[in-house]
Amino acid sequence: MKNTTQQIRQNFLAFFTQYGHTYLPSSPLIPKDDKSLMFVNAGMVPFKNFFTGKENSDFKRITTCQKCLRAGGKHNDLDNVGYTSRHHTMFEMLGNFSFGDYFKEEAIYYAWNLLTQVFQIDKTKLLVTVHESDNESATLWRKIASLSEDKIIKINTEDNFWSMGTTGPCGPCTEIFFDHGPSISGGIPGSTTEGDRYTEIWNIVFMQFEKLECGKMVELQQKSIDTGMGLERIAAVLQGVHDNYQSDILANLIDHTKKILKVPINRENLCSYKTLADHTRAASFLIADGVIPSNEGSGYVLRRIIRRAVRHTNLIMGEFFPVLFQNVPKLIELMSEYYPELQRAEKLIYDTVKYEEEKFGITLSRGLKLLDKMISKIKEGEIFSGECAFELYDTYGFPLDLTDDILKNKGIKIDVEKFTALMKQQKIQSRDKAEWKNTNSSWDNITSSIKKTHFCNTTEDLNANILSIVYNDIAVERFTTTEEKFLLFTDKTNFYAEAGGQKGDIGHIATKSAFLEVIDTKKILGKFHAHVCILKQGNIQTGEQVTLCINKDNRQKLCIHHSATHILLATLQKYVSENIIQKGSLVENCRLRLDINFNDTLSYKQICEIERHMQNIILQNVSVTSENMLLEEALKQNSTATFGEKYGKEVRVISMENADQCFSKELCGGTHVSKTGEIGMIKIVSQTSIAAGIKRLEAVAGTAALSDYQQSNLIISNLIEELSCSKDDIVQNTKSLKQQVKTLKEECAKTKIAMHTVTRQEVEKSSDKIKGVSLIFKDIKKESLIIARKSADRTAKHASNAVIIFTCQDAEKKCFSIAVTEDIIDTLTADKVAKILTKIINGNGGGNKKMAQCGTLNLNISNQEILDQLKQNLLSI
Repeated sequence: MKNTTQQIRQNFLAFFTQYGHTYLPSSPLIPKDDKSLMFVNAGMVPFKNFFTGKENSDFKRITTCQKCLRAGGKHNDLDNVGYTSRHHTMFEMLGNFSFGDYFKEEAIYYAWNLLTQVFQIDKTKLLVTVHESDNESATLWRKIASLSEDKIIKINTEDNFWSMGTTGPCGPCTEIFFDHGPSISGGIPGSTTEGDRYTEIWNIVFMQFEKLECGKMVELQQKSIDTGMGLERIAAVLQGVHDNYQSDILANLIDHTKKILKVPINRENLCSYKTLADHTRAASFLIADGVIPSNEGSGYVLRRIIRRAVRHTNLIMGEFFPVLFQNVPKLIELMSEYYPELQRAEKLIYDTVKYEEEKFGITLSRGLKLLDKMISKIKEGEIFSGECAFELYDTYGFPLDLTDDILKNKGIKIDVEKFTALMKQQKIQSRDKAEWKNTNSSWDNITSSIKKTHFCNTTEDLNANILSIVYNDIAVERFTTTEEKFLLFTDKTNFYAEAGGQKGDIGHIATKSAFLEVIDTKKILGKFHAHVCILKQGNIQTGEQVTLCINKDNRQKLCIHHSATHILLATLQKYVSENIIQKGSLVENCRLRLDINFNDTLSYKQICEIERHMQNIILQNVSVTSENMLLEEALKQNSTATFGEKYGKEVRVISMENADQCFSKELCGGTHVSKTGEIGMIKIVSQTSIAAGIKRLEAVAGTAALSDYQQSNLIISNLIEELSCSKDDIVQNTKSLKQQVKTLKEECAKTKIAMHTVTRQEVEKSSDKIKGVSLIFKDIKKESLIIARKSADRTAKHASNAVIIFTCQDAEKKCFSIAVTEDIIDTLTADKVAKILTKIINGNGGGNKKMAQCGTLNLNISNQEILDQLKQNLLSI
């Protein structure tokens, strides 16, 4: 095929590289150090601080193909996916950027030349819009492209004034449209006539302003260019189709899905097929960038996307059929050449999506049945209650947008306000669990007058100057309140700030007249070290010189556990699976935690083997060194990079190697021991599954490992004493005791059953008879349901012409076991009696002809009341 998506991407990047732009690979979908966004939703997001002037770019001109996701927040296209030809959750954004270099004229020139010369689009098919106030751009379009006045449309709306969010860089823009011709309906840009005739293919933003939190716009220090061209849109244009989903990659995914489902595409299911193609991409890219399905934040968005896909498969098939995970290999075949992270994470993506699909499939059919029942009760003009929407979410895992998507086709609206209130009532969630809740904008204001903290990696005391004091989110000149928590910023520090999973340093800070306890160290906006302090005596003020003293013992324990984490990961990769990657970590002074992509459970034998290999590295007392180098060089040396992490141009590499062998080489900014011998020992203490395909290992090192061994030995000593046996006999003696307990329980149960069983003679003498059939109703109080069932069954086997009911009760539930004798099964069955009882007690239950059971949470109803109603009902049979 001419103009494949891959070729278009390559041609775009090559064009701008030719004009002095530096090519940079795509950043992950999760923004780094930016809490204002859940996902990267535009090509310029990774360069936000370059536009505002908060950071300086190493390059004046950059070109990228950035993966983006719009499925949450202000920019949310999830509800439109499948229903239109243009909307996607995950998409690729081609872009060229200038930071204080070229501006409007060059940007327009580059765009026009690329479209008409490289891509060879017919000039007569192109038209542009400009902001009504931007006469300069209109003039440049006439000059560069020779466009007539009717092809330059002035618009005074937000469509031609772009902003990334409620705050941040913004400015007027010019948009380029492709005209598909009069055979497609739709009015010119800016008109109210809807349709797809005119497709926006490129947006060029002239970054002139920054929008502040207060709503005010201020001039940026440097005028810059931000452009964005949706790769899917330009691919559709160049491939001669009118729908993005007919372009090569998405069309291939749709065709692959159709082959799996074996259901022809028609008008009714086309929306679902489009959704499955889109959601395959979105889910795969999110997982490849380190997102794991969960019930909050980005993980919840991922879960919603997968569940939405499950529902659309159900629409096509009429039943649950997991297909999304089967699309993963095809997606990787189509897109991993440019996005190698997909190939690296293939197994993790496949396993995660499969697990989520199957998990939701269990409750989907039941949830849909309930939803249909709820819908049947809605009268014309009524809305779907928030309580019902919440029940579907809480019980069956239906995200609100999935319920809304189903109801939308029926013209029914949801009481979203009530649903939201119930969600808040159930659980108040906070996305930022830090002890202060500042937004990026408020931190920008606080830190605007101070410079980046210089970190000195030393344990020796360090003199520094106070740059800022922050109390209750406000910068103050002087602080005098003892025993209160506040933040202290200095020009340099030897306190490591929490990052890369490693906890921040603790210690104290002193002046001539003051003493401060440092209880934590945080990193703000990725570059400012905030010492979390408590003033113990005296007072402090900005500009004052202080002495910074870290807690050396705490630092050494952190170093031990951080280096141990590297050794554990390297050992797992070498001796368990080379495909293991780090999904997360935590380094504290008393333990470490490592999350990896691994489905199986490590056996005791494997754990022992891993610990033995780790101990070997420790005993060799291998040197631990750090070196700063270019990211490209570090990756060439096969340095391990943290999954989903975004790195700068220069990185720090921690190596553990001797003359003969490299044990570990990893990108890391944390603190470490200088020799592996300092670690002492490493012991794995637990392994748990925290998500589909994700295993969490916890381990201890150094003195913490010694303490764990000593605690284990204490437990063994206590067992030896209690069992009166040797260490070697503990297991056998324990098994023997378990068997004795099991035997005693069985004998006890037999005794209870025999005690509660009603004899044949007692049944025959029973005064409760219904139409000649004896009715035995016996309350065995707090006995178990098993005892009740076996007692009823035994009574029925030894009796005739009888219905036997045994009831028992605990603190929460009243239960009934029902049995009927063999001779009356043709006229009265146990399950029929259970059905009658269920209605009386307002409970639930079931069974077969001979045996049944039911129960209720209503503990107030008396046995006599139940028995009286049961007799009346049985008389009518």
